[in-house]
Amino acid sequence: MDFVISEFIKLIKEGSNGLTLEKEVWRRGIEFQCQAFARALEIYDAEMARQYAGKQEVLRIDRRTMLCMFGTVTFSRRLIRREDGKAILSLR
Repeated sequence: MDFVISEFIKLIKEGSNGLTLEKEVWRRGIEFQCQAFARALEIYDAEMARQYAGKQEVLRIDRRTMLCMFGTVTFSRRLIRREDGKAILSLR
């Protein structure tokens, strides 16, 4: 959180006028939100993989990009082969 606040303080100091500052704060806020959501998805994916450790094999880790209402989110997810041989994506 301190990083976000320090970035906003930096924007305030560099801002030439109110409208420019507001647009940049809005853009950075959306960017931070997208990054945080992507990180949350990756953490959840890792938790799911740990839950089934030993019962599955990770075939590969792929990147996926989703278009959300708040922006573009790119994250990593695992392709897993279950005990029954079926391959599934941990996050669809």
